[in-house]
Amino acid sequence: NKISNNDNKAVAFVEIAKTNLLIKNTYKVKEDLKKASKLSEKSNTYLDIAKIFYKINDNKEFNAMLNKAKTAAKSKDQEFWIVRELINIAIFEKSIELNNESNKTLMDAKQYVLKNLDQRIFIELISAFAKINNIDQAKELLDLMEPGYEKAMAMSFIGKELGVKKNLTEMEYFLNGALKTVPDLIG
Repeated sequence: NKISNNDNKAVAFVEIAKTNLLIKNTYKVKEDLKKASKLSEKSNTYLDIAKIFYKINDNKEFNAMLNKAKTAAKSKDQEFWIVRELINIAIFEKSIELNNESNKTLMDAKQYVLKNLDQRIFIELISAFAKINNIDQAKELLDLMEPGYEKAMAMSFIGKELGVKKNLTEMEYFLNGALKTVPDLIG
């Protein structure tokens, strides 16, 4: 009752729901999540609510909260934060085997990246595409980057993900490309 910010109240209810989930009180979990969803305002809070609904197999509420998370992410006024929040959602979707949805979410994020050619956003989105196994999209974005540290970093992220997936030939290609892309500091 002493918390004045609605989203902070929602986060508090999410934490209570997590505790009730640990003690397997599903009824209380649903009640806490209902309260949280009414107060929530931010994408990451909706995502946290969705994650718990997923754990208790409430697919209807899970999908509703995931959609609210995406809508809230897109309501931000800065492309960087929109992309970052959509990436978080897509990585979660991939973790629960919603591969097509994960790719669609990142394709939405890509539209915001193309509006704002900030190299930091490119790196994060390229890394996310590599994590969900869409190397073609990662390469496409990589081609839009200017040679330099940021492009080398993005190439190394792709190489890392390919290494995790045991695709060593392509991993080596990207890591060698990263080394060639880094500017010569001596010059």
